[in-house]
Amino acid sequence: MLAGFFAWVRSRERAGREALLSTALFRNRTSNLGLVTQNTQWLMLMGVSFTVAAYLQVVRGYDAIQTGVIFTAVTLGILASSLAAEKLARRRPQRTLIMAGFVVTIAGIAVLLALVARCLVVRARPAADRPAWA
Repeated sequence: MLAGFFAWVRSRERAGREALLSTALFRNRTSNLGLVTQNTQWLMLMGVSFTVAAYLQVVRGYDAIQTGVIFTAVTLGILASSLAAEKLARRRPQRTLIMAGFVVTIAGIAVLLALVARCLVVRARPAADRPAWA
């Protein structure tokens, strides 16, 4: 299907008609790298979101509303960063933004690992000593 769409767009360009998407975009190596990187990032985000949602509902026993409330923080973070991206891109060099993104990501992973370690310690205690919410 994708190959058919590409052929249709290319035929429109050759005929001199305006195409929905210019195929010249795919001749730029930097643009291709950016597209591949962005698509990989979004595929990973969707995969993690699906996996975490399934874990919360199947393993932890949360219902759909509780799972949605947990994802609210992630959604707000993505929204805030999306709204700030344009201003940040104008004011800061690309290298600074990329490095800051890596630092924030590493900090988020560290917090996640700390929470998981805490959860494992709580789960390791005998059930009589454990609070009902753990």
